[in-house]
Amino acid sequence: MMALNLTNKFGDIEMPTNELLSNIKITSTNKNDIAKIIEFISKSWGMSGNFEAFQQIVHANAELGKSVKAVDKRNGEMYGLLLLAHYPIQHGSPIIGEYSALANYLQQYTQINGHSFIIDERLRGKGIDKKMLGYCKDYIKTFDFAWCAVEKDLKSHNYWEKIGFDKVFSNSDASFYVLPQNEHLIFDLKHYYCKKD
Repeated sequence: MMALNLTNKFGDIEMPTNELLSNIKITSTNKNDIAKIIEFISKSWGMSGNFEAFQQIVHANAELGKSVKAVDKRNGEMYGLLLLAHYPIQHGSPIIGEYSALANYLQQYTQINGHSFIIDERLRGKGIDKKMLGYCKDYIKTFDFAWCAVEKDLKSHNYWEKIGFDKVFSNSDASFYVLPQNEHLIFDLKHYYCKKD
């Protein structure tokens, strides 16, 4: 589930925002980052241990070579993560049960899931999110669409629509957004939007 998390501090929690911002570097993740990613997700989501975060990453088939991290260039400490995953919307959401026609339609397209988008709260409103999204933009364009799920109680729903995502459907737990890259998909999404069977 994609969560734009702006309420946590990571790494050196006493570091002033200006110092942190001036030393942030945006780069790709890799397989050597797995332990840091697990710890980062576990802390952000308030999990009791790292095993649950590990399960999430494996189950979602995370793309560690194309995901993006924001790190302190001096020591490699992670302060932001955009974890992409090969996790189809028809498997990672209740769409198949609630909107089966839409699910069947979407499964014919290539897709990438924004599994987690976590940013240290000191970097909020500083453009780091846009830099992270921009870093993987070319990779996302190789798919027909990107998608993410945002829990109902998070305040970031307007954020996704502002950066071009379309809300496809909602339920009591979350809203599900897509970012079409295929012009035919944009037209068809409007046709299928929130159609119950």
